[in-house]
Amino acid sequence: MPVYVSGSLAFDRIMAFNGNFQDHVLMDKLHMLNISFMVSSMAERRGGCAGNIAYTLALLGAEPMLVSCAGSDFASYRTHLDRAGVRVDGVRVMDDVFTALCYITTDLKGNQITGFYPGAMAFPSTYGFPNLASGDLAIVSPGNMDDMHRLPALYRERGVRFIFDPGQQLPVFTAEQLLSDLEGSLAYVCNDYELGMTCKTLGLAEAEVAVQLAAAGLLLPEFDDDLQLFARRRRRILFEHLPVSCHRLVAAGSFRQDVALLQNRRRAIDVVGRGSLRAGEG
Repeated sequence: MPVYVSGSLAFDRIMAFNGNFQDHVLMDKLHMLNISFMVSSMAERRGGCAGNIAYTLALLGAEPMLVSCAGSDFASYRTHLDRAGVRVDGVRVMDDVFTALCYITTDLKGNQITGFYPGAMAFPSTYGFPNLASGDLAIVSPGNMDDMHRLPALYRERGVRFIFDPGQQLPVFTAEQLLSDLEGSLAYVCNDYELGMTCKTLGLAEAEVAVQLAAAGLLLPEFDDDLQLFARRRRRILFEHLPVSCHRLVAAGSFRQDVALLQNRRRAIDVVGRGSLRAGEG
């Protein structure tokens, strides 16, 4: 059974600056900022929320189907996904734009400057879901906003169980859109910061949001033997009995949704701390 994974596809260009950004900023000249940093290294990684999730699901033995939009430079990424066992039937390829591209420069203190070009992510996938069936599984992750609004409605109509993860797109949502899109979801997933953004969007305190989600069956009050709690500020889970090593988790994407889907839960898991195996690794 396929797992439909919608969201962004992107190339990440990650650069390291062997210094501190603050040493090169003149505070009295912020109104005319013009700075260039000589970086010591650059690596390109295949990424995007949907790409990371689908790749990780394939490593876990699932059958992910990507639902996204890519650009004219998608060929090498497609080959890599094919080899990993990720289906790309649902990927719309635009010939006149590039795949989304993220430039990230990090200094010695871990500060980051990021530039993001949305490229093909500005366009919806338009996939028709010819074989979609009631009981199928899906993840709606951060990506094109048209897809993020359209797909939850489609999944509800067709009886598809889906996880809704607005992630970094949360600031774009209105309260009405957010409540509408997460309605009927198997899970609403957010980290600590995103929970704060959810509260801000809905105009509610964290406790009020938790109560409403719990009333809708969207939080597990406790963990069973398959999901074990270990310490941190909010709840995190320790994944056991997985066929891959998890020590290479990096920021971006959503490893937590992958495991939630594989556990085939009827109610969501409020797992804090986002991690994934990047699509470009392994």
